[in-house]
Amino acid sequence: MDMISREFRLADLGISDELMRMVVQSDGSPTDKDTQVVQRSLLKYTDDLRLLDLEARKQSGCQEEVEDGVLYDKRVAEHRVFACRSITAAWRRIPLELWDVIFSMYMEAWNSTPTTERLAYPPGVVMLISQWWRSIITDIPSLWANLWISSMINYPKNSIQDCELVIPNHRFSGLLSHLDRIGSHPWSLALTANQPNTILDIPLEETTLRPFRECLHHSAFASLNKLSAFYGLQGLSVTASFPSVLSVLLVTQRLVTQDTIQFPNVKQAVVLNAVTYFYFPPSLLPWTQLTHLHLEFFHMGAFVISYVLFTCRSLQQASFKTYEEWPATSYPHTYALPIGETGTRPLSDLTINGITKPFQDEYPAFAKISFPCLSTIRYAGDELFPVHQANRHLVGGLRCLQMTTWLSNSGARSILEFFPSLTELHAPIEAQQLTSVSEYLALSLQQPTFPSLKILVLKGCHPRNTSDDLDLLRLHYLQPTNFIFLTSPPPTSSSTDLSTSTRPRRLEHFSFHVFVGSETPQTTISLFKQELDAFLRPHAEAWGTQLSVDVSRTEPPPEWEPRHWDEGLIDHIEDIAGLKL
Repeated sequence: MDMISREFRLADLGISDELMRMVVQSDGSPTDKDTQVVQRSLLKYTDDLRLLDLEARKQSGCQEEVEDGVLYDKRVAEHRVFACRSITAAWRRIPLELWDVIFSMYMEAWNSTPTTERLAYPPGVVMLISQWWRSIITDIPSLWANLWISSMINYPKNSIQDCELVIPNHRFSGLLSHLDRIGSHPWSLALTANQPNTILDIPLEETTLRPFRECLHHSAFASLNKLSAFYGLQGLSVTASFPSVLSVLLVTQRLVTQDTIQFPNVKQAVVLNAVTYFYFPPSLLPWTQLTHLHLEFFHMGAFVISYVLFTCRSLQQASFKTYEEWPATSYPHTYALPIGETGTRPLSDLTINGITKPFQDEYPAFAKISFPCLSTIRYAGDELFPVHQANRHLVGGLRCLQMTTWLSNSGARSILEFFPSLTELHAPIEAQQLTSVSEYLALSLQQPTFPSLKILVLKGCHPRNTSDDLDLLRLHYLQPTNFIFLTSPPPTSSSTDLSTSTRPRRLEHFSFHVFVGSETPQTTISLFKQELDAFLRPHAEAWGTQLSVDVSRTEPPPEWEPRHWDEGLIDHIEDIAGLKL
């Protein structure tokens, strides 16, 4: 053990003084300069490792001393790459004296894991190696910022990749008393279970189990600021209260209405995988004080949106997702709206996925409230974002609209006329619609009453299981009429006497991304991207418009998840709930 520890001391890895300085620092996240240093060092160390790997292959079968020397250098280089990757990791802020222990035991434990993947598993996993290591790591209070408790003995590695410390509940013996002894209480707690309705039990002794809900009454959890429960909410006491929790993530299929779990001061909430809205007791969350909310139910309708937006008086960001839309008649009377309440709401950002007509029906709630700060809407539906004329006051000040509905001439006209304040529009478009939409934009930009559209992002999509040859792509896209709002001559110097109100307007930024068939050769993609850029860039520069073009095989899902509301509160959503639209 001592030999291994000396062999992999951090100071012996040959990393730069700048990197060593970042290891010692523990007073905040790495700066932009630190990140650049790490990136440069990582490129160098990775290249060194590649060369040593080639050398090791050449020396295979040579004299034992020569071969051992090359292998030793390769292992040092391997650890050097790991150190470089680890320095900017979320769990890196640990006492310097523990780094050598991490390299001596952690690397040995995962020797069969490729170096590029080792960063995914934080040092907390080393607790499973030996009692000696656990006795060290549990005596370091700085490691107890976040705590993950799992009822899964054979839990998947990818479920713990973002956690600072992982304690399987079958190794939980004496943890609470130990936390009291060292005076270190977790700031964040995550609970997970094998099955949706599993009751988490903590083994205190070899043959004794203690219900997990009893542990949560312990004073050690009084300082919790963030709580995540993955199918483990039933393990909480039905009378539990968490007054210090400000952010909560609940992944559960059904909550019985008699549960009296309380989060009286929660500001940010994420609820995933619930069956329907009326299986979610209204008393669970303090709706009126929530500032950020994401609801994902298997069955949900526009009525839920109206109820939530009306009830949540402090809501700033809201996101809704459903897999099957239900009408308002499907909901019980317990969700009746309060009578007589009116006023404005501070909502500024709204995402809707799976509900086709969120504002088209004339709900009484919408007549009583308004959203003067609502500036961004992301909408995934089969038709244009629909708004009932009576609800126009809700979205009149909208500045950014992102949608998955195919854009057409009539669609562009409806959107830009209905939202006079719109400055940014994102939409997919078919190649055959480019000309008509472009002609409408070209004519509209010459009108003094045209909305103040400044940013236009279009996505030209093709079937993913077909192949597009270069001539076909040229025919579809490299036509001046497709982008006449950009390819038409800009105002000349002779038109400088035109007043500002009559001078043709321009787009500040135009982005065009073509998604081709899945079998399209990479050479075709690269060549077409060059031709598309060469075709559009001179016109964009003449107009003073920033241009961005790209071509790829598959369309990445839009990043519509409500990320980083609370330092990664819902970073696990993608893996657990597949929130990508």
